[in-house]
Amino acid sequence: MVKTNNKNTDYELGLFIQNLYHEIQSLVYSDDSGDSKENKFTEYVMETLADADETEGVRLCHYIKENKFENIQFKINGYALEEGYENVDIFISSYKDTNEIYRISKAEFDKILKWSTGFINAALKGHLEEIEPSSEAFGLATVLRKQSKNIIRVNIFILTNGDIPMILLKILN
Repeated sequence: MVKTNNKNTDYELGLFIQNLYHEIQSLVYSDDSGDSKENKFTEYVMETLADADETEGVRLCHYIKENKFENIQFKINGYALEEGYENVDIFISSYKDTNEIYRISKAEFDKILKWSTGFINAALKGHLEEIEPSSEAFGLATVLRKQSKNIIRVNIFILTNGDIPMILLKILN
């Protein structure tokens, strides 16, 4: 039986979160485009995943659609399309401006998944007419609709600087 030292793991995770926090702050303050911290976080993590060959051709695509009660209905932060459109990677971020570890609750996790799967399902069915035609999200929705027969798998990457309990991740498998 192998014992893990939770204090060491917690310390390393805490150090990683602090370094990540400072990296995102640096990226935001060195950029004149006025991007949000969540967008910079998304860009940073997507590039890290691309560098690790987990995905390729990543594109930022910040899109939020609220319903009439101003609750988020759809949300995505980025995507990557494989040549031939067999695999689609969708990135959704949940970034909190903190340098401390925080936990993602089951309710929050479920909402994040619902926002991204809602966008994908609406796009596949052609129900995203209200998206600005010149936006990146409109282009993605159009590709998803036109290439729906070629798509074999859609991978949803939840990008967060929070701690997602393993029990939530096991539910998905």
